[in-house]
Amino acid sequence: MLQAQPRRQLPSLWGAALQATLTAVNWPGQRSLSSFEYQAIQALDKVFQALAALDALEKNMSLAEILSRLQELCREQIYQPEAEGRCNCR
Repeated sequence: MLQAQPRRQLPSLWGAALQATLTAVNWPGQRSLSSFEYQAIQALDKVFQALAALDALEKNMSLAEILSRLQELCREQIYQPEAEGRCNCR
């Protein structure tokens, strides 16, 4: 899926391609998620939103540049699960 992408494109397009790749490999799966897992996925969604917001600041980027930026955004994302237990989130 990523191989079909242009060599350089806007961050939002890379984000969409990466999310489509995760969906194509059935991540995170169909099982019920724990509360922690659900909250982690929500935090990752925020990271993808932040990546898309870079369109206003960045020009077309390579996959390597996007992955580096994605790593930075993940490190900056504050993730503190709220409660323990399981939920039928999804």
